[in-house]
Amino acid sequence: MCGINGIFQFRRKFEIDKLSNYIGIMNQSIVHRGPDGEGVYVDETCALGMRRLSIIDLEKGDQPIWNDDRTKAIIFNGEIYNYQELRNNLLGKGIGFSTNSDTEVILKGIESEGISFINRLEGMFAFAIYDKKQQTVLLARDRLGEKPLYYAEDDGVLYFASELKSILSIGVIKKQINTIAFSQYLHLSYIPSPLTIIEGVYKLRPGYWMNMNSFGKTETIQYWDEHIDPKTIITDYDLGKELLRKSVEESVKKCMVADVPVGVFLSGGIDSGIVAGLMAQYSAKPISTFTLGFSEKEYDESKRAEIIVQKYKTDHHIKVVKSEDVFEALPTVIESMGEPFADQSIIVTYILSAFTRKYVKAVLTGDGGDELFAGYNRYLIEYYSQKYNEMPDPVKKMSDLVLRNIDGRTRLSRKVSKVIDNANLPLDVQRLNLMCLAFNKSTILGKDSEEIYRDIRNCYEKYIGVTDEINRILYTDLKVSLEGDMLAKVDRASMLASLETRVPLLGKNVVETSFMMPGTFKIAGRQQKKIFKEAFEDIIPNELRKKSKRGFDVPISKWIRNDLRTDMEKTISGGYAISEGMISKSAVNEMITRHISGYKNYSMELWSLYVFEKWYVRNI
Repeated sequence: MCGINGIFQFRRKFEIDKLSNYIGIMNQSIVHRGPDGEGVYVDETCALGMRRLSIIDLEKGDQPIWNDDRTKAIIFNGEIYNYQELRNNLLGKGIGFSTNSDTEVILKGIESEGISFINRLEGMFAFAIYDKKQQTVLLARDRLGEKPLYYAEDDGVLYFASELKSILSIGVIKKQINTIAFSQYLHLSYIPSPLTIIEGVYKLRPGYWMNMNSFGKTETIQYWDEHIDPKTIITDYDLGKELLRKSVEESVKKCMVADVPVGVFLSGGIDSGIVAGLMAQYSAKPISTFTLGFSEKEYDESKRAEIIVQKYKTDHHIKVVKSEDVFEALPTVIESMGEPFADQSIIVTYILSAFTRKYVKAVLTGDGGDELFAGYNRYLIEYYSQKYNEMPDPVKKMSDLVLRNIDGRTRLSRKVSKVIDNANLPLDVQRLNLMCLAFNKSTILGKDSEEIYRDIRNCYEKYIGVTDEINRILYTDLKVSLEGDMLAKVDRASMLASLETRVPLLGKNVVETSFMMPGTFKIAGRQQKKIFKEAFEDIIPNELRKKSKRGFDVPISKWIRNDLRTDMEKTISGGYAISEGMISKSAVNEMITRHISGYKNYSMELWSLYVFEKWYVRNI
């Protein structure tokens, strides 16, 4: 696991001394990603830099790594879980290795078999290969976007890095806000690939590679996408459970391979409980589990985690988070953000990561299960809308009146209000509305919503007539919110603490197996993640399996009304969004007034603005 940086100039704009200086600055900006070491290579055309967090081949894994005749060099961020198998296959062909690292396996595999070798990689990765002889650079990113890779082209030079702030650190790229990306952020609370908040800087899409030659010509190819084929749909439920179980077990085993101790984040939910249970079965000694607790009991799930701890006798560690812990970590987290990101759980994810890093260098997580098997409450909008519309009109009117008066004061009232607001809308509109975690369309000024949502709609409509609607929205989340929100949050928070996170539920075979199942295997009435829970009913205690999903929530609404109120009002009122006419000042003032009074919960809208303005002051 590392952070990588690079500059490839096909017009020889900079002298070697300047390139060396730039790559040094870029490396310094991501020290947190790799505190164990640094590697640099510079010639007239290319500068490569990396910061290393050593997990595999602790002694010989430094980068860049070269091929035998030193014509190709690679810098790599991530882990390849099947690298030993791939390495043995290459050894069988007479290909030698100078290290035991997965990094060299990528380089030698592509050198031997071509770019198609990338399809054989199982893991998380972002890498760059510089071909000194052919004067080309190849960039590639893993299938789902677990590892980030940013790039920008300016005046004959290609810049690339693991973090946006690394590219911006050398002062070459103009810091101009991308207004489409900003609108996406205000709606979604994050910015999905390929855009970034800065005009002219992009994220390489998951499942893509990009090659640039000495003439500046760029070729970008999608090497992987989740292909849903109606001919391969599993109709036998028991067979589906068997295949799912096998794929998850294999993925967990692969993710446990490391030359350092590996722990697991234990949230108290089904997904992390399954991962922890499997790890415990495969480990010769008690596994290390790490859980967050909250002083606010409404948000505390540490008692749920204890159910797994007791069953598997884990070496358990709990970090109890208080409001002062969050306020102390907040400046550090916002300062580290390459671009604004309003999923408030990133703060406590960082706190947990920093706590965990005192004990281990790497952890497995339960992320991805909700997106693959329909675990979020919003997937039930069709079910609840039907139930609401079946109610007699007088009952609906009374329910609406009561909820409007208490809207936002409780979790239940917020959920019911979303159903009422969306019940009479087409299903595709419902889905899009519930993906928008922050502002609604009517509040945002400027950019046309169709331009903002084009990629989302393309994903949602791609498999119309091929698979059922549940799998279509799961595919959309796999391509958009998983990469833009969940995986981005975990990567940014954990790497800020120099901790590697691995996501076994997003293993290639797990993902492909999940989309071979009809949506009815995943949701049946109100029962969510049906086949996933049943496939591992022996791993998860019945007590935990029956508990409703609560999610990784934090009391941000309460904090905005109290501790953060003064700073939030000051920060937002004189900020970029209002001054540039991106959002209505009167609408924001009304949100603040209604939220502070407790009449309605506008925590996500206000938090997203607050985070953006804090980011803007620090970065632009």
